[in-house]
Amino acid sequence: MQWSLEDIYKKQVRGKIPPRKHLRVLGEATEEQTEPDIDSLKEEIKRAVDSLSFDDAREAQKLLAQIYNFPTYKHVKRSLGSKGYSPLIFKRFSADVQRLIEDIPSDSRDQFLAYLQSPDETLVFPTEIREGKLSDLIGDKLDYKLVDYIMRHTGQDEGGRGVGMGELALALTFKNLGAGGRKKKANVAAAQDAVNEAVSEFKANVGNKGFGKDAVKKRIKNTNLDKSKYDNEYTYNLDKAYSDLIIANSEKVKGDLELDGEEFEIKGEGATLGPRPDDVSKRHKKDTANSLANMGIKEQGTGYLVGGQTIAGLNNLPVAISTAYNLSEDQNAFENIFKDFLKVSGEFANIDDHYNSLNFDLSNPASIQNGISLLSFMDYAEKEEFEHFMTHDVGSGGAGSGRYVYVSGKPIEMARKLLESSARFEKVSRSNLRPRIGFGSNYAGMMPTAVNVQETEKITEVEDEEIEYY
Repeated sequence: MQWSLEDIYKKQVRGKIPPRKHLRVLGEATEEQTEPDIDSLKEEIKRAVDSLSFDDAREAQKLLAQIYNFPTYKHVKRSLGSKGYSPLIFKRFSADVQRLIEDIPSDSRDQFLAYLQSPDETLVFPTEIREGKLSDLIGDKLDYKLVDYIMRHTGQDEGGRGVGMGELALALTFKNLGAGGRKKKANVAAAQDAVNEAVSEFKANVGNKGFGKDAVKKRIKNTNLDKSKYDNEYTYNLDKAYSDLIIANSEKVKGDLELDGEEFEIKGEGATLGPRPDDVSKRHKKDTANSLANMGIKEQGTGYLVGGQTIAGLNNLPVAISTAYNLSEDQNAFENIFKDFLKVSGEFANIDDHYNSLNFDLSNPASIQNGISLLSFMDYAEKEEFEHFMTHDVGSGGAGSGRYVYVSGKPIEMARKLLESSARFEKVSRSNLRPRIGFGSNYAGMMPTAVNVQETEKITEVEDEEIEYY
């Protein structure tokens, strides 16, 4: 049961709330008052609390926790504001965090507030550690249970994108992490300063006409910023600065966070990488059926039929593909069909470059599972243009122990590092060519070192519907 000051007071007056000065928080209309001093307000708060009676000790405990937790809001807001979050975001999230940690032990809350007020002692997220537990990174600086509470929170940023599952907690915890888009904001601010300076130089050396946006746009269109077409450097500098400002404003915000000013993408347990796999599948049902047929694979009930062999389990598509490949008389032609299948049914735009870099071995089910999973990751990383990525096992459903994997570099470099890590992907099926990432026990584990890693096992009989590849 949840209580607030309003709920407690309503109970005392049987739902009828008379207009009183100490209830201005309820939004009631009151006469304009001279702003009181702090001491008088504190006395009024004491009188307000003294006027309450409690039938349940839990009500009193809840009110006491709210009072002691009151400073949390301003300190969280200040910290998030310094991390580059907009006022809309840090006000809303500060209130969310204040509510989230209301019932934690007072010593943990006090430690958290002291931590937020000591930026010089704040932890740095380590980029040299590839995987481990967040609790080990935090150590005794904070109560990890508190950080865990916040990590399970999910909200939205001003663009409607999901923010949570770790981003907020990590931004509060590590000094070198901040809101995604800080780099863009800095670039826009610098570009605007350059425009202002160019306008001043133009006015001082050319005149008071021709520096407006319409005039600048017209010149840019006519000259295409060819410096040889300008009569003087001041006009060119103004047009160039204005063009740079347009480019800075149009820059896409990449990544959930920024790590030392660079884009950092965070994914919690069971997160999608780009489009939802079911949405992709629905768009290509007919294409998928045709591609499977061309590879000699027929969906049958809850499995596949390949050359007279039954492969049980729709998520054992890699087994069906490898079986069909091994039976094929023209394996080069088969591989071309397989690549077209991924390009169309998986919507992998740069299939040729990415496919070749992953060294698929179609005779090996594990290579197919790993390859498609990493292909999905690379496609996502290339589109979002981030060079830092972390996946962790904390989800809003309450599961997870804070385990994480961190990788960095170009898409292929990050993919190879993921391959060597403990991160896992959902099992691939004809309706899931964009598997979610996580650490779930029912996910397929990544095999070490390379996509092409193990000998194909001959499958004579399938007892279970699902085959594990780890």
